[in-house]
Amino acid sequence: VIYEVQPDSPAARSGLLPGDNLTAVEGVSVVGLGVGPVVTMLKGEEGTSIAVEIVRGQQKPFSIEITRDIIEINPVITALFGGVGYIKITEFNDNTEKNFLSALETLDKQQITQLVLDLRDNPGGAADQAVAVAKQLIPRGLITRLDFKSEESEDISFYSDLDKKKYNLAVLVNGMSASAAEILAGAVQDARAGTLVGSRTYGKSKVQTVLPLLTPDAYSKYARLGARSVNALKVLELEGAKLTEEDILGWLKLTTGEYFTPAGRRIDQVGLTPDVAVEGYLPLHGIDVHGIDKLPRTTPLAQGSKDIAVINAEKILKLLNYTVNTPDLSLDTITAAALKEYQQKKKIRATGALDILTQAELNKDLDRLILEIDTPLAKAIELLL
Repeated sequence: VIYEVQPDSPAARSGLLPGDNLTAVEGVSVVGLGVGPVVTMLKGEEGTSIAVEIVRGQQKPFSIEITRDIIEINPVITALFGGVGYIKITEFNDNTEKNFLSALETLDKQQITQLVLDLRDNPGGAADQAVAVAKQLIPRGLITRLDFKSEESEDISFYSDLDKKKYNLAVLVNGMSASAAEILAGAVQDARAGTLVGSRTYGKSKVQTVLPLLTPDAYSKYARLGARSVNALKVLELEGAKLTEEDILGWLKLTTGEYFTPAGRRIDQVGLTPDVAVEGYLPLHGIDVHGIDKLPRTTPLAQGSKDIAVINAEKILKLLNYTVNTPDLSLDTITAAALKEYQQKKKIRATGALDILTQAELNKDLDRLILEIDTPLAKAIELLL
């Protein structure tokens, strides 16, 4: 079952939808196979095509042709909680800056000046992307300094040239906020550009480089040309040196530098202490409240329907303590009974169907549940208002 379709992806361009059942790839049935084998069958060279068979709702199976392409993962999630903007960055990959700027543009159109930046469970990634985000949030000054161990490498300092910060900012962190996420959070804290909320961060700021190593024989050979290091990359700087595969003994991951906060604080193995400490939340009834998508409010769904919206509706109902089975695609009799009970409480016509009005009410309850369950987020919003 397709749970999510990335915007502007090959899947989206071909017309695939969340809730579609993928039943065959190039005429070969995938019913009963695990995700791994199916993914292997779907992958291929950029620009090539593949035919998949889809079952959508109650329709008969039909075929869709997809042209493969490079997939760009958007690590930025945007939401609104009243008059407070919310941006979550799940990792710092090559697409972070452009998607973060797009999120800010969306919030700016709504004249949002209060912002929660969620860096919880962000393992880091590309430091330059974290710096790019910092340049949008931190007033003019130092963002971070990269200190190299070797005197042959020049230390690097990264600066913001923002004249005046645009947002009242709260940053959410936890024990899994690491590396580039800590660079950004540390810069916010030292510049007093916002308030860190949550729990102590992971504590990782070392820069590691993978280096090829010379064999003993290769080192002896290149020493005659002036080599003074077993680092094979240094040999390439020597005139007349030509490396071969036989010259390489193996590869070594070596710590070559370390990032420091603007105030010169060492993050590594220490982490950042939040300005406001709030313990994290746990899933309720086995459901992570942030793992629920808003209901689309476009299509009414009657009992017997199969749709991705049913999963999310059932998750919300379960968190509201209504009796439903394990959330799935099917709007069964138990879910219909729960919906009738919910509709009666909301003074909506009790049909047991997932109609547009019921979806809207469930979305409102989801927003409320998020702030009830996610206490760090609720605290961050409270500090901003």
